[in-house]
Amino acid sequence: MKKLSSVGILLLWAGLAGAQDRAVLEVDTNYPEAIVYVDTVRMGPARWRTFVTGVGLHTIRLLAPGEAAWSVAPVERAVVLVPGDTAKVRLVFPLYHRVESVPSGAVVHLREGPVRRMLGRTPVTYKSKASDLYDFVVELSGYSPAEVTPGRDVWNRYVLRMQPLEAGSGPEARLLAPVHKRRRWIEVSAAALVVAGGVLTVHHKFKADRLNDHYQATGDPALRPRIARLDDRAAIALVGMQVGLVTLGVRFYLKK
Repeated sequence: MKKLSSVGILLLWAGLAGAQDRAVLEVDTNYPEAIVYVDTVRMGPARWRTFVTGVGLHTIRLLAPGEAAWSVAPVERAVVLVPGDTAKVRLVFPLYHRVESVPSGAVVHLREGPVRRMLGRTPVTYKSKASDLYDFVVELSGYSPAEVTPGRDVWNRYVLRMQPLEAGSGPEARLLAPVHKRRRWIEVSAAALVVAGGVLTVHHKFKADRLNDHYQATGDPALRPRIARLDDRAAIALVGMQVGLVTLGVRFYLKK
Protein backbone atom coordinates (compact mmCIF):
# COMPACT_ATOMS: atom_id res chain seq x y z
CA MET A 1 0.00 0.00 0.00
CA LYS A 2 1.44 3.35 -1.05
CA LYS A 3 1.96 6.04 1.57
CA LEU A 4 0.19 9.34 1.18
CA SER A 5 2.39 12.21 0.21
CA SER A 6 2.52 15.27 2.43
CA VAL A 7 0.45 17.19 -0.13
CA GLY A 8 -2.18 14.46 -0.15
CA ILE A 9 -2.34 14.43 3.64
CA LEU A 10 -2.83 18.22 3.69
CA LEU A 11 -5.62 18.02 1.12
CA LEU A 12 -7.34 15.22 3.02
CA TRP A 13 -7.06 17.14 6.30
CA ALA A 14 -8.44 20.30 4.66
CA GLY A 15 -11.39 18.36 3.24
CA LEU A 16 -12.23 16.81 6.61
CA ALA A 17 -11.86 20.15 8.38
CA GLY A 18 -14.12 21.82 5.80
CA ALA A 19 -16.76 19.08 6.20
CA GLN A 20 -16.82 19.67 9.95
CA ASP A 21 -17.80 23.31 9.35
CA ARG A 22 -20.65 22.51 6.95
CA ALA A 23 -24.15 21.10 7.25
CA VAL A 24 -26.91 20.08 4.85
CA LEU A 25 -30.26 21.87 4.84
CA GLU A 26 -33.36 20.30 3.25
CA VAL A 27 -36.23 22.74 2.62
CA ASP A 28 -39.80 21.59 2.08
CA THR A 29 -42.48 24.15 1.18
CA ASN A 30 -45.74 24.62 -0.70
CA TYR A 31 -44.10 27.41 -2.75
CA PRO A 32 -41.18 25.90 -4.78
CA GLU A 33 -40.63 29.25 -6.57
CA ALA A 34 -39.78 31.00 -3.28
CA ILE A 35 -36.17 32.08 -2.72
CA VAL A 36 -34.29 30.52 0.20
CA TYR A 37 -32.14 32.75 2.41
CA VAL A 38 -29.89 31.55 5.22
CA ASP A 39 -29.66 34.67 7.38
CA THR A 40 -28.91 37.30 4.69
CA VAL A 41 -27.27 34.91 2.19
CA ARG A 42 -29.36 34.03 -0.88
CA MET A 43 -29.13 30.27 -1.50
CA GLY A 44 -31.46 29.77 -4.47
CA PRO A 45 -35.04 28.67 -5.27
CA ALA A 46 -36.75 26.27 -2.86
CA ARG A 47 -37.30 23.76 -5.67
CA TRP A 48 -33.59 22.82 -5.30
CA ARG A 49 -34.59 21.42 -1.87
CA THR A 50 -31.04 20.66 -0.65
CA PHE A 51 -28.50 23.32 0.36
CA VAL A 52 -25.07 23.19 1.99
CA THR A 53 -24.28 25.92 4.49
CA GLY A 54 -22.37 26.71 7.66
CA VAL A 55 -23.10 25.21 11.07
CA GLY A 56 -24.61 26.97 14.07
CA LEU A 57 -27.81 28.95 14.69
CA HIS A 58 -29.34 30.37 11.49
CA THR A 59 -32.60 32.00 10.41
CA ILE A 60 -34.01 30.20 7.37
CA ARG A 61 -36.24 32.59 5.42
CA LEU A 62 -38.31 32.03 2.29
CA LEU A 63 -39.16 35.08 0.17
CA ALA A 64 -41.72 35.16 -2.62
CA PRO A 65 -40.27 35.96 -6.08
CA GLY A 66 -41.06 38.86 -8.40
CA GLU A 67 -44.19 40.96 -7.93
CA ALA A 68 -45.57 38.50 -5.38
CA ALA A 69 -42.91 39.68 -2.89
CA TRP A 70 -44.79 43.00 -2.57
CA SER A 71 -47.83 41.30 -1.02
CA VAL A 72 -46.70 37.87 0.20
CA ALA A 73 -45.00 38.04 3.59
CA PRO A 74 -41.86 35.90 3.98
CA VAL A 75 -41.94 32.86 6.26
CA GLU A 76 -38.97 32.02 8.45
CA ARG A 77 -37.71 29.70 11.15
CA ALA A 78 -34.65 29.53 13.39
CA VAL A 79 -32.63 26.31 13.01
CA VAL A 80 -29.47 24.98 14.66
CA LEU A 81 -27.29 23.20 12.08
CA VAL A 82 -24.90 20.54 13.38
CA PRO A 83 -21.64 19.63 11.57
CA GLY A 84 -22.16 16.79 9.11
CA ASP A 85 -25.89 16.61 9.91
CA THR A 86 -28.91 17.07 7.62
CA ALA A 87 -31.61 19.41 8.95
CA LYS A 88 -35.09 19.18 7.42
CA VAL A 89 -37.18 22.36 7.54
CA ARG A 90 -40.79 22.75 6.37
CA LEU A 91 -42.05 26.29 5.78
CA VAL A 92 -45.66 26.76 4.63
CA PHE A 93 -47.09 29.92 3.08
CA PRO A 94 -50.73 30.94 3.43
CA LEU A 95 -52.59 31.58 0.17
CA TYR A 96 -52.81 35.13 -1.16
CA HIS A 97 -55.50 36.39 -3.55
CA ARG A 98 -55.18 39.69 -5.40
CA VAL A 99 -58.53 40.85 -6.82
CA GLU A 100 -58.43 43.72 -9.34
CA SER A 101 -61.10 45.13 -11.62
CA VAL A 102 -61.45 47.37 -14.65
CA PRO A 103 -62.78 49.91 -13.72
CA SER A 104 -61.30 49.82 -10.22
CA GLY A 105 -63.20 50.62 -7.04
CA ALA A 106 -65.54 47.63 -7.20
CA VAL A 107 -66.72 46.18 -3.88
CA VAL A 108 -65.32 42.72 -3.10
CA HIS A 109 -67.28 40.36 -0.83
CA LEU A 110 -66.05 37.07 0.58
CA ARG A 111 -68.84 34.50 0.33
CA GLU A 112 -68.71 31.46 2.60
CA GLY A 113 -71.96 29.57 2.06
CA PRO A 114 -74.84 31.93 2.91
CA VAL A 115 -72.53 34.40 4.69
CA ARG A 116 -71.03 37.40 2.87
CA ARG A 117 -68.33 39.65 4.28
CA MET A 118 -67.03 42.82 2.64
CA LEU A 119 -63.26 42.86 2.09
CA GLY A 120 -62.93 46.31 0.54
CA ARG A 121 -62.74 47.90 -2.89
CA THR A 122 -60.49 46.77 -5.71
CA PRO A 123 -57.60 46.34 -5.73
CA VAL A 124 -57.87 44.02 -2.71
CA THR A 125 -55.42 41.40 -1.37
CA TYR A 126 -56.83 38.62 0.83
CA LYS A 127 -54.93 35.94 2.78
CA SER A 128 -56.42 32.54 3.54
CA LYS A 129 -55.64 28.98 4.56
CA ALA A 130 -55.50 26.29 1.90
CA SER A 131 -58.39 24.45 3.58
CA ASP A 132 -60.80 27.42 3.48
CA LEU A 133 -63.78 27.20 1.12
CA TYR A 134 -65.11 30.48 -0.25
CA ASP A 135 -65.77 32.60 -3.36
CA PHE A 136 -65.30 36.26 -4.18
CA VAL A 137 -68.24 38.35 -5.37
CA VAL A 138 -67.32 41.63 -7.11
CA GLU A 139 -69.94 44.36 -7.57
CA LEU A 140 -69.85 47.85 -9.09
CA SER A 141 -72.77 50.19 -9.69
CA GLY A 142 -73.78 50.21 -13.37
CA TYR A 143 -72.04 46.86 -14.06
CA SER A 144 -73.03 43.22 -13.86
CA PRO A 145 -71.71 41.46 -10.73
CA ALA A 146 -68.91 38.96 -11.18
CA GLU A 147 -67.84 35.89 -9.20
CA VAL A 148 -64.38 34.40 -8.75
CA THR A 149 -63.53 30.87 -7.65
CA PRO A 150 -60.14 31.20 -5.90
CA GLY A 151 -57.10 29.33 -7.14
CA ARG A 152 -54.97 27.16 -4.86
CA ASP A 153 -51.55 28.61 -5.62
CA VAL A 154 -49.71 30.64 -2.98
CA TRP A 155 -49.96 33.77 -5.19
CA ASN A 156 -53.19 34.21 -7.14
CA ARG A 157 -54.13 37.30 -9.15
CA TYR A 158 -57.51 37.97 -10.75
CA VAL A 159 -58.18 40.90 -13.10
CA LEU A 160 -61.90 41.30 -13.84
CA ARG A 161 -63.20 43.41 -16.72
CA MET A 162 -66.60 44.48 -15.45
CA GLN A 163 -69.39 44.25 -18.02
CA PRO A 164 -71.76 47.27 -18.27
CA LEU A 165 -75.44 46.58 -17.74
CA GLU A 166 -77.39 46.50 -20.98
CA ALA A 167 -79.98 49.19 -21.72
CA GLY A 168 -83.35 48.25 -20.24
CA SER A 169 -81.92 45.68 -17.82
CA GLY A 170 -82.54 47.84 -14.76
CA PRO A 171 -82.64 51.36 -13.34
CA GLU A 172 -78.86 51.66 -13.41
CA ALA A 173 -78.75 50.79 -17.09
CA ARG A 174 -80.23 54.17 -17.97
CA LEU A 175 -76.89 55.71 -17.16
CA LEU A 176 -75.51 53.92 -20.21
CA ALA A 177 -77.97 55.45 -22.70
CA PRO A 178 -76.11 57.01 -25.65
CA VAL A 179 -75.59 60.77 -25.59
CA HIS A 180 -76.09 62.19 -29.06
CA LYS A 181 -74.86 65.65 -28.23
CA ARG A 182 -71.18 65.96 -28.93
CA ARG A 183 -69.10 66.22 -25.78
CA ARG A 184 -65.56 67.14 -26.76
CA TRP A 185 -64.57 67.60 -23.15
CA ILE A 186 -64.99 63.85 -22.67
CA GLU A 187 -62.28 63.14 -25.23
CA VAL A 188 -59.94 65.74 -23.76
CA SER A 189 -60.46 64.38 -20.25
CA ALA A 190 -59.90 60.81 -21.44
CA ALA A 191 -56.66 61.75 -23.19
CA ALA A 192 -55.44 63.55 -20.07
CA LEU A 193 -56.32 60.48 -18.02
CA VAL A 194 -54.26 58.25 -20.34
CA VAL A 195 -51.19 60.49 -20.08
CA ALA A 196 -51.45 61.01 -16.31
CA GLY A 197 -52.15 57.34 -15.68
CA GLY A 198 -49.13 56.24 -17.72
CA VAL A 199 -46.77 58.66 -16.01
CA LEU A 200 -47.98 57.74 -12.51
CA THR A 201 -47.84 54.01 -13.27
CA VAL A 202 -44.18 54.20 -14.30
CA HIS A 203 -43.31 56.49 -11.39
CA HIS A 204 -44.84 54.32 -8.67
CA LYS A 205 -43.63 51.09 -10.30
CA PHE A 206 -40.00 52.24 -10.40
CA LYS A 207 -40.16 53.36 -6.76
CA ALA A 208 -41.68 50.03 -5.74
CA ASP A 209 -38.99 48.09 -7.65
CA ARG A 210 -36.20 50.00 -5.90
CA LEU A 211 -37.75 49.37 -2.48
CA ASN A 212 -38.32 45.71 -3.37
CA ASP A 213 -34.62 45.26 -4.24
CA HIS A 214 -33.72 46.72 -0.86
CA TYR A 215 -36.31 44.50 0.84
CA GLN A 216 -34.96 41.32 -0.76
CA ALA A 217 -31.45 42.20 0.35
CA THR A 218 -32.33 43.12 3.95
CA GLY A 219 -35.66 41.44 4.71
CA ASP A 220 -36.74 44.60 6.55
CA PRO A 221 -40.49 44.06 7.30
CA ALA A 222 -41.03 47.83 7.59
CA LEU A 223 -40.58 48.12 3.80
CA ARG A 224 -43.48 45.81 2.93
CA PRO A 225 -46.34 48.28 3.65
CA ARG A 226 -44.56 50.98 1.64
CA ILE A 227 -44.06 48.60 -1.29
CA ALA A 228 -47.71 47.49 -1.09
CA ARG A 229 -48.94 51.11 -1.13
CA LEU A 230 -46.79 51.90 -4.18
CA ASP A 231 -48.05 48.73 -5.86
CA ASP A 232 -51.66 49.76 -5.23
CA ARG A 233 -51.03 53.26 -6.56
CA ALA A 234 -49.37 51.87 -9.69
CA ALA A 235 -52.32 49.48 -10.22
CA ILE A 236 -54.87 52.27 -9.77
CA ALA A 237 -52.96 54.55 -12.17
CA LEU A 238 -52.79 51.72 -14.72
CA VAL A 239 -56.53 51.14 -14.45
CA GLY A 240 -57.11 54.88 -14.94
CA MET A 241 -55.01 54.83 -18.08
CA GLN A 242 -56.95 51.81 -19.38
CA VAL A 243 -60.27 53.54 -18.68
CA GLY A 244 -59.05 56.56 -20.65
CA LEU A 245 -58.02 54.36 -23.58
CA VAL A 246 -61.36 52.53 -23.59
CA THR A 247 -63.23 55.86 -23.46
CA LEU A 248 -61.28 57.24 -26.40
CA GLY A 249 -61.85 54.05 -28.35
CA VAL A 250 -65.60 54.19 -27.75
CA ARG A 251 -65.80 57.89 -28.66
CA PHE A 252 -63.90 57.39 -31.94
CA TYR A 253 -66.04 54.38 -32.79
CA LEU A 254 -69.26 56.34 -32.26
CA LYS A 255 -68.05 59.05 -34.63
CA LYS A 256 -67.85 56.63 -37.55
